[in-house]
Amino acid sequence: MAQVEEKESPAKSKAKVKNAKKVDSNGQVINDLKQWKKDYPEDIYYDSAFELWVDRTLNLFQIRHTFKPEKLILVPSFTTTDLEYTKELRSELLSGLRKAVGKSAKSAVTRNFNKNNRKSLIETKVLPETWSVDFYLEDYGIYLEAKGFANDGFDNKLKLARYLTQYKFKIVVVYTQKDLFDLINHLQNQN
Repeated sequence: MAQVEEKESPAKSKAKVKNAKKVDSNGQVINDLKQWKKDYPEDIYYDSAFELWVDRTLNLFQIRHTFKPEKLILVPSFTTTDLEYTKELRSELLSGLRKAVGKSAKSAVTRNFNKNNRKSLIETKVLPETWSVDFYLEDYGIYLEAKGFANDGFDNKLKLARYLTQYKFKIVVVYTQKDLFDLINHLQNQN
């Protein structure tokens, strides 16, 4: 394979994408994802134009990959004990909140409810902590995340994922086009 040549995109290659919009496989912005899924049930969409670009670039360099592989389960679901309202009391509170109109009325319902009811030690189910990684590079055992812009919780999720999977596979994050070209150069020179 040839050496990777960096190409400038319309936006600067170091620019980070804030508030990325979902796009279809043609790069068209999807304004209403729910409606788009109804209209195009067989098509795939990307979380950003950057993610689409990464997919196309991996194809261009003939790097076998899976787009949106199975979610990684970082922490499985489990049951724990917590101080909570029972299921029946929570249902009663939610019913009262649905009937209340306006912010002050909802606050009054919550205050009244909290004053008149007591929490109990109950068994509660904790949902699993999962991660939907963007790509899996089959020939290299690498999960690849295309992250033009990372939200506040991403660093902690990445750290947890890397710690839990350090002996199983690699996780690589690309933030810019240059990052992807650097990765491709590394993979090509490794063989």
